[in-house]
Amino acid sequence: MSSSAQQSCPGTLLRDGQSQNQRLLPALDPSSAPIDGRDLQQWLDFAEQYAGLLNYINPQTNQNDGNWSLFFAQLPPELATQLAFDIDLDAVEASFAAQGDLPPHLGLLISFLRICRHARNELNAITGRHLDHFYRDVLRLKAAPAQPDKVHLLFELKKKVTELLLQKGTLVSAGKDATKKDIQLELAADISVFPVTVDSLRSVFIDTLKNRTVHLAPVANSADGIGGEFTDEQGQWPPFGAASLPQAQLGFAFAAPVLA
Repeated sequence: MSSSAQQSCPGTLLRDGQSQNQRLLPALDPSSAPIDGRDLQQWLDFAEQYAGLLNYINPQTNQNDGNWSLFFAQLPPELATQLAFDIDLDAVEASFAAQGDLPPHLGLLISFLRICRHARNELNAITGRHLDHFYRDVLRLKAAPAQPDKVHLLFELKKKVTELLLQKGTLVSAGKDATKKDIQLELAADISVFPVTVDSLRSVFIDTLKNRTVHLAPVANSADGIGGEFTDEQGQWPPFGAASLPQAQLGFAFAAPVLA
């Protein structure tokens, strides 16, 4: 039954109900291809490699004395994984304390890279702003109006109740939202609730690898598809059929008043 919310039921599988055509294409998500997607570890690796290309001039002899890569050798390799871009400063200080005192130049470098994340976020937002400009200003597309949510509800009758009619517009409680307000849903159509039981489970399987052979399971929830007992504890059976099921006997029939 379609309505505008979802009511939880024990043992019920919850699905969003979206088909592939309703999903957002990854290419339309600005975050799928950020302009600058480097994390803190990649920046530190770049700085160390770049420092290896810079000559270090000894101030005493005024001569080339290696490069600047030794300045990064004191950085613990696991530190960058602990100092993510988006953690708070208290966590940064705790990581420093756990690793011991860092040289001032490395502490300044990490602080600088963390400050650069603000510029990185602004840079990565250009793609989203350009997409909004294209849709809103160039194509002049307008946002669709808000639509109420639609969900499927599962009703269960109380004991000694054989049938119940729920009229269109009946309100169903769906808990509270993030602001602690009650969520009420409205039935989209009349529905008659009555006990239903599954009489039998059957399945049909078409084997496309063997000349489209048709297999039939008159008792799908059995070991052999025809009612055999399960030999294992799990009792698994193919819900959509399998090539191991008995082959179906196919036929056809005509019926029409003109043939009477």
